[in-house]
Amino acid sequence: MRMGLYALTVKSLYLAAALALAGRASADTALVLDEHTPASAAALITAERGTPVLAVVYASTCSRSRASFPRILELAKRHAGKATVLAFAVDQNPEPLRQFLLGRALPFSPVWIKPWQKGELVKAFKPLGLNVSGVLEMPLIAVIKSDGTLVQQWSPALDLSQAEAALTAAESP
Repeated sequence: MRMGLYALTVKSLYLAAALALAGRASADTALVLDEHTPASAAALITAERGTPVLAVVYASTCSRSRASFPRILELAKRHAGKATVLAFAVDQNPEPLRQFLLGRALPFSPVWIKPWQKGELVKAFKPLGLNVSGVLEMPLIAVIKSDGTLVQQWSPALDLSQAEAALTAAESP
């Protein structure tokens, strides 16, 4: 499973590099999103067992997500190499998401969860302990220990200090 997910990410990066080298796209317009279903997005989290995970669920069209995103990026950058950062965009259309992400130094590969049927996201994330039921209060941030157990989730995550402390604790042996 891990190899398949790795290959998908490498394929996306290769495509972006090929487009940029071909002169058909600049680095800013070559943003490639990893597209996933809710189930395959949940599998990304499961595949990271052995490493703490910072999971973020957001929408580029959500004003709270947009306002929190710079702080989320800083949190992700501070923990790069110590934890895996998985940022899941739940936008209905990927184009506003691409525009939102253009020009940003992302410390993670952007994941777009394709539009889903009602209840599908809840069903996929529930076994992980993540509660995404009802109307998402975005952004949602969760810290997951290396053994796969949920430390805590915050929704809407407006103050990231608790997430920072939980992630730091999860990284400690």
